[in-house]
Amino acid sequence: MSHEIKIVAAVLANIRGEISMDCIADSFGVTESQVHEWKDVFQVAGTVALMNALKPDANGAESLDMGPAMVLGASRFAASEPTTFPPG
Repeated sequence: MSHEIKIVAAVLANIRGEISMDCIADSFGVTESQVHEWKDVFQVAGTVALMNALKPDANGAESLDMGPAMVLGASRFAASEPTTFPPG
């Protein structure tokens, strides 16, 4: 499993209340502040992706379009690039 996937899995486990921020920080050799930022980035990206997927179509009906264009389009809503990155 890639390092990035392990970080995503850890952030999801934290959101579900299964693991603490300090445990994740210790596991990856980063600060709790960095873990908070990863979680914030994850939640904002997820919110944007879901909002884009639920946009009404031309007829006003909501659709759940999970195609690659929707995922790639989410980056235009990012306020800034993350300031911390996983080690390695």
